[in-house]
Amino acid sequence: MPPSLPAAPSSILAFTAVPHIGSAIRKLALDAGLTVDVQPHGLIALTVPDDAWRPFLAAVEASTSVTERQSVRFAVADPSVTDAMAVAQLVFSARTAEEWCAGATSQWVRDAIVESRLFSQYQPIVDVRTGQPYGFESLLRARLEDGTVVTARSIIDGARRLDLLFQLDQHARLCAVRGAVNGLGTRRLFVNFLPTVIYNPEHCLATTMAALKQSGLRPDQVVFEVVESEQIVDRAHLVRILDYYRGHGFGVALDDVGAGYSSLNLLSELKPDLVKLDMELVQAAPGDALRTGILEAFVQFTERFGIGLIAEGVEDAETVERLRACGITLMQGYHFGRPGELAPQARDAAASAA
Repeated sequence: MPPSLPAAPSSILAFTAVPHIGSAIRKLALDAGLTVDVQPHGLIALTVPDDAWRPFLAAVEASTSVTERQSVRFAVADPSVTDAMAVAQLVFSARTAEEWCAGATSQWVRDAIVESRLFSQYQPIVDVRTGQPYGFESLLRARLEDGTVVTARSIIDGARRLDLLFQLDQHARLCAVRGAVNGLGTRRLFVNFLPTVIYNPEHCLATTMAALKQSGLRPDQVVFEVVESEQIVDRAHLVRILDYYRGHGFGVALDDVGAGYSSLNLLSELKPDLVKLDMELVQAAPGDALRTGILEAFVQFTERFGIGLIAEGVEDAETVERLRACGITLMQGYHFGRPGELAPQARDAAASAA
């Protein structure tokens, strides 16, 4: 895991080659109560009073763009380093202002990983023909020190800023498996993963495979669900990952599949076992003939190629009936149950909502 940055340095050397950014940093530092000493060659020495560093970083983040913050470096000053070349080396090897700001605002993600405060909640995916759960999607959560529960999107965004997506993805998959052991029964477990952080599938997924083996879950019970598929650049690499999963008996699914050409092209390349429809299609107004036609086309397409189709974001009985009329029978959403702990009695109660 990348090293954390000091929480409250007392002295900082800042450097940027962009003059107007340097002026902005000096003004923000003065406004935050820091002492500013402009030095030769674009260096700015900042003396930081107690409790002033985080407010200064918050001001930097609020007043500058990511690109601007990436053009500034903050080095913790070392009084023993006085040689000009050594000082230059210290500054040029330092973290950017963007990295410092990320550390200040997203440190809770690192803490949640290190202190094992990540956990999973589970939402049922219901087969409306039987009213019983077909499976459960594992949804990542983090519990902060004050007890507040944070959802997956904020966790992922924070981990991305700290360059911790690989570590987060590993821990998230372990949480998904371990939390499902006692309540899954014979249902399927949908486990989200970020393909962009998996380099060598056999190596990167070894801990997940070990956890699955220890849990006693059968491979055919587990569906690995690709999230953020729109950010995938190397599709050949993703195909290799999914082939690795399939080769070990696991199912694969694509999330947020919509009506665009990119979604259809992705389906043809990846050939998933299941797809989840984009919520915008699922929650279309009842009189929207165009989107209804798109839904029906997806049903025909997936049936033809043996792909399971799941509608997520189903929030009321009217939507259930509209989707059933289109031929969709697997559904997920608040109508069937909110994410929560997976236990036998909770599982049955969630299914009864169908």
